[in-house]
Amino acid sequence: MIKTINGGFNYNFQSGVDDKYGMMAIHYITQSPSDKKELLVTVKELNEILHKENYTIVVDYGYWHIKSLNEIYNSPTTIVIPDKASTSRTKEKKTMKRKKIIKIIKQTKKKNLENINSLNTGKTTHICPNGSILTRQNNNMQN
Repeated sequence: MIKTINGGFNYNFQSGVDDKYGMMAIHYITQSPSDKKELLVTVKELNEILHKENYTIVVDYGYWHIKSLNEIYNSPTTIVIPDKASTSRTKEKKTMKRKKIIKIIKQTKKKNLENINSLNTGKTTHICPNGSILTRQNNNMQN
């Protein structure tokens, strides 16, 4: 079993699903922390269940292991796997995070502007962002 930092255990579920009917052809649980070395095991299991080697398998980038890919490349099985560049979303994530931060800054500026404007309108009381109520006395705001 794979021990985690907090003392728990991890398992890795593998499966092979038929694309026509969506039925699970194989499934098993492994203690391998990544999918890299599970590709050959999965393909061998599929070969036994399907009684053939001439089929196409589609996997994600987590299965990228050069030795496994070479072995499958030299077999009748066709593999479809994306390259790392097409699976990377770091630029997209950074853009989303930046947009969220800008939105928060704009909202904060707008609130602060509203608070400043309410101070200058001659109102007798003002509610601060922290919830305190200020009362105008002699043209000064006091708590």
